[in-house]
Amino acid sequence: MSRRRRRVDSDDEGPSTPERRQVFADILNLTQEISPSNSPRRAKELRASLQSLLNDLQNQAPPPPPRKRRKRHNRFEDAPQSVDDAPALEERVREAGRGFAVEESLFLVNEKDTWDPQREAVVFDPEHEYDAEENRVQSQIDEIGDILPREARGMRTEEWIADTFMDGLKQQRPTAAHRVRQASASYLVDADDRALFDEGSTARFNEFSDLIGYVKATNDVPAHYSAFKAPILYDTFDGNIDVDHIFRNPLLLKIHASMIRGEHGAKGLFTNRGPNRPRARTVDKIHHITRTSSGAIANAAVLAIRMFSADILFTPCGEETGIKYQALYEAYVKRLREGLRLQDSWALELFHHWDSILFPNSDDSLGHSAAGDQAAADAEKDEVDAAFNVSGHRSPSVNGNDNHSQRRPPPQVQSSSAGPSHARHSDAAGPSQGHTPHDRRSPHRSTPPPRSSGRRGKKRR
Repeated sequence: MSRRRRRVDSDDEGPSTPERRQVFADILNLTQEISPSNSPRRAKELRASLQSLLNDLQNQAPPPPPRKRRKRHNRFEDAPQSVDDAPALEERVREAGRGFAVEESLFLVNEKDTWDPQREAVVFDPEHEYDAEENRVQSQIDEIGDILPREARGMRTEEWIADTFMDGLKQQRPTAAHRVRQASASYLVDADDRALFDEGSTARFNEFSDLIGYVKATNDVPAHYSAFKAPILYDTFDGNIDVDHIFRNPLLLKIHASMIRGEHGAKGLFTNRGPNRPRARTVDKIHHITRTSSGAIANAAVLAIRMFSADILFTPCGEETGIKYQALYEAYVKRLREGLRLQDSWALELFHHWDSILFPNSDDSLGHSAAGDQAAADAEKDEVDAAFNVSGHRSPSVNGNDNHSQRRPPPQVQSSSAGPSHARHSDAAGPSQGHTPHDRRSPHRSTPPPRSSGRRGKKRR
């Protein structure tokens, strides 16, 4: 009996007033009278009395506490008072985190070290970026510094800035995974594939595992997923790693278009209409993205593999497949950056291919550019002015007006059934002049810094 009393008294809804304590006492007394030997009439009376007491107890219970609402983090509340308009800066830092996830990486190499205020900066040559983890961490710190608002850069390691940035980055990861498999799927894959996405992990594995590099077990090798022999990465795949075809699957470009231009960003990408340019304030407009970065290509490749995988959640390591998505990203971006640094033809042509489709009017490509150089075109201005400066060579007309003021009707142009050519790329286009194509420094620097430092203004690699 004492044990039962202690249990009742320890309950959150236990007696707190004399009236409630009396009701609990009456209930305990009645329960002691319950016995198998009770007559049916007595048992019925006891049940009725207990029910009445329980009703009284419920009527005396305090109202339930208000339901807690899930509210957004207000990181700015921890900002120093010296910060002007901290709420606005918080949102800009959060947006920087989203932009970093889209253009640079969906993962940090080492989150703890990245935000450690005691960590000393590491100076390294880009050639040795992947020789040690501390170099990679420093590389991402530099990239974060480039994308952060100028007012926040001096406070990068302050907790409220770091947490806000990570809010944006971590929010973007499930957003990206949802967009490619659901929100934008109608522009990325056909209806049959979309139907299989909805059937679950087993259906996706049975249908798509080979597409994303699954290798069945043999007597010599256990079952595994190949990082660079996944057909989904290639426009043409013959079973071998081919640098001239890797990362050229149109799906990858569509995925990136949907990341930087919204759910409908891939619409019309490989048609004569060209890339979709929504009027909304999309990522490419917010962050002034005018060229393809190595991080963007690596992200698109990882998202494509996760899209067709059996995994439900997008985590650094797939819970169903064991695919290490973060390691895949690192493997891909390493090869892409090395190719740019060494000016390998396959890398330059790859970036030209992406930019000619996603940014056809930009002259900021990291590869061979199909766009004309505006500075070179402007250099002709003096020559043009001299050629058209005919003052002193004009003869007056009979009525005193200049001859050039008299308008003539435009010549008639014959219509032709043959339409204009819509060729989008030209592999014969030469490399852009004046810079070494490397996505980790300004293209207008002639001498590289000791380490990779970021992008051209707000534009990123």
